Amino acid sequence: RHDGPDATRGIAFVKNFFSPPCSPRAVRPVGLSGHVQASAGAMSIDPPEPRRRSQPLIPPSETYRALLVGTGSVAESHLRAIEGAHGRVQLVGAVEVDAARLRAFGGRHPIAALFSDSAAALRALRPDLVLMAAPPAPHADLCIAALEAGAWALGEKSFCASLAQFDRIEAAEGRTG
Repeated sequence: RHDGPDATRGIAFVKNFFSPPCSPRAVRPVGLSGHVQASAGAMSIDPPEPRRRSQPLIPPSETYRALLVGTGSVAESHLRAIEGAHGRVQLVGAVEVDAARLRAFGGRHPIAALFSDSAAALRALRPDLVLMAAPPAPHADLCIAALEAGAWALGEKSFCASLAQFDRIEAAEGRTG
């Protein structure tokens, strides 16, 4: 986490590390508070007012500690993105409910901590960022758990299954800042 123009939780990380620069063309407001804008696969940030934070800020020159939840095919894309961050992101753990898949993933990648329970991983590792690569059904609960643990949450489509789930995520983001 850091101060400055990209201080918005999680989405700033997406902009800085996972997306190409945003073109000013075809930009539309999206996100919880309308501060995030998306266009043609890229994002830019219109920073919100300062908010209270649940954990100390991380200066932009330091490394983000990431937890990967889900080790299926999408997980490989997250790993490539982490490698492309050139040391700015360290994968500190992975979570997978399928024990055989977790062992296989751990055998292919040098990850120190492997978990079958995301709540246990959040408590033990206290990551700065949670990469949600699990199937869509648990995305809302994973996002809320990550926010409540003081981490940023990076989700993909579908981010949640209903407006009610979106409201729960928005409320968690409001509570945790």
